Amino acid sequence: MGRLISVMLALFGLLGCGPIYLPAIYQLERPLLFPPDPDRNAWAAGANFISGRSLNTDSSSLTCLTAGAGYCLGMPSRWLSLRASVLGYGGSIREETVYGVGGIFEPALNIPFGRVLSLSLLGELGGAFEFGPYSRHFNSPVFPTIGVGAGVTIHPSRTSHLVLDARVFPGTVRVGYLSPTWGIHASVGGRRVSIGMSYLLGEEPAAQRRR
Repeated sequence: MGRLISVMLALFGLLGCGPIYLPAIYQLERPLLFPPDPDRNAWAAGANFISGRSLNTDSSSLTCLTAGAGYCLGMPSRWLSLRASVLGYGGSIREETVYGVGGIFEPALNIPFGRVLSLSLLGELGGAFEFGPYSRHFNSPVFPTIGVGAGVTIHPSRTSHLVLDARVFPGTVRVGYLSPTWGIHASVGGRRVSIGMSYLLGEEPAAQRRR
């Protein structure tokens, strides 16, 4: 989907509509704070750095640092979850500075295979407010974002998680490891590379969860 949108925008540019510029939020990886199939509620913070080529039709460079903090609603059965995060980011696109703040909701429908493996259908719904010199390319500073994807999660233990997921918009493949206290993740897509870390700030004990 993301690649198809990029191709369509490029065609519009070739037909005389001029260069196409996409908001930074459409091109950035989101920090991986939680697995898609948590069995309890938790909160975490993290950041990632992305560098490479932007999706703009002028093939400009993209460099950006994103920080996020989030909360997830898990279920003991792990069939459903909702991960929500607030983001702040800053960097440059084509040597123009861009800053933004936003919020992302990531619902997940999971199919657990015992305690070790889960397959997930992922969604994303959110938006961002962008400002800075780069925002002169747009009529509005507010942009919605929506996406879908799929993932695989392996649990070597109850508190450690290996995550592999792919999303069609902004179009990335990501791999990550989440330990009981910290995590690392990396992604590639559209000639862009991202690396990041996360920290688990707290987790609600299963026995204390409200039913």
